[in-house]
This record gives sequence, C-alpha cells and structure tokens, in this order.
Amino acid sequence: MKALSRTSWWILFAGLTLILGIGLTWLILVRKTADITSQVVDSGIASIAGAFRPEISVSTTVMTTLGEIHKNSKLVVMTATIDVSITQESRKTILWDLLDLGTTTVSVDLPGNKVQYVILVDSINQNSFEYEGNQLKLTVPAPVADEEIVEVQNDPRQIRVRTETGWARLKSRSGEQLRQQALAEVRSRVLEQARAEPLMLAAESRAESELRKLLSRILEGLRPGVTLEIKFKR
Repeated sequence: MKALSRTSWWILFAGLTLILGIGLTWLILVRKTADITSQVVDSGIASIAGAFRPEISVSTTVMTTLGEIHKNSKLVVMTATIDVSITQESRKTILWDLLDLGTTTVSVDLPGNKVQYVILVDSINQNSFEYEGNQLKLTVPAPVADEEIVEVQNDPRQIRVRTETGWARLKSRSGEQLRQQALAEVRSRVLEQARAEPLMLAAESRAESELRKLLSRILEGLRPGVTLEIKFKR
C-alpha cells in the first residue's frame, strides 16, 4: 500500500481539524441555546412565584400543568349543534328577456349539524401567566370553531327540501341543480353560524371551566387570598 505524501497528510489533518471545529461550534451553540431557554423559563416562573404558598415547588407545579395542557395541540372545550336553512333561486328568461319562464326556488333545511370549539394550546407557556396584586392571570387564545371537524347532517330522513318551480321550468333540471348548490354551501354556513357572538361567548365560558380543571394543581398551590383569572386573547 502506497504511503501518503506529506501534502496528503496535511490535507487530511486540515480536514479533520475543520470537522472537529464545526462540531465543537455546534455543541457550544446548542449549549448556549439551552441555557437561554432555561433562563427564560426560570424568569417566567420567578415572576409568578409570589402567588404560591412557600412550600410549593412552583417550577414543578407549573411545568407539570403545562405538560397536561400540551398533551394535544387542541383543547376541545365545546360541541354545538347548529341547524341550517339555505335558499337558492334561479330566474330564467328568453327572447332578450321579453319572455319570463319563471323563477325556481329551492329551500333546504338541515338540522343537527355539529361543530366543535377548540383552543390552540401551542402558544400557552410559563410566560402566559402574570402575577399582579392578589391575582394570577393566565392569558390564552380564545376558542375557535374547528374547521377541520364539522359534522354535516347526512341522514336523508332529517333533510327537508322544498321546491317551487317556475311555470315553464323543469324541476328535474333547475330544481335539482339548485338543491346541489344549496347542499354544497352547508359546511360554510355551519361555520358562519358557529362564529356568531352568542356561541363564541358560550365557548369561552366552557373553555374557562375546562382550563380550571387542568389548572387544579396550580389552584391548590396558591396562597390564601390569591385568585386565578383566565383571559382570552382574540
């Protein structure tokens, strides 16, 4: 086997040195990032420590609670049943609008559609807490209607269709086309009604109840006289 020349040895040495230098730099950056993250966590915990009884391990209590909250990316807080009624109309004329063939109207009633409300919990962390006076405040995202989980009524026995056909129109054509258009709008109509103010307020009320269950460890560790307020960020 041919021995490596002096030049080849220097190239090999330089390459190994470069690889070692990159590796050490990466390890230093990882360590610094971990230290900064730890400092941020410690700072967030320290700012609310006064809300807890002296014997409570605030860091353990808060981080354990956050772990429970983050088990899923979404916290389901409420399911609502929404009835939808959609009306579609179609008017047809011929001979440059001189002859009106009538207007066909189709109304579709779909009761029992379901939508769930969720809180996206990824942004909830130790810095979501704030302690002021005798109040520990937790700010979380407001619940939203989950666009991924919308249950549209598909039982033919529950769906009601009313059709009024124009005097010179064919029900099998104009009526069926309008019915399909109406059914295609159901999902968007359900979400639209789900975002109405009364339902959003009801979802916030349910969300507060669900969050207080998950925050039971924190509630039990608070000093006497300290209360927890949950604020929703819209």
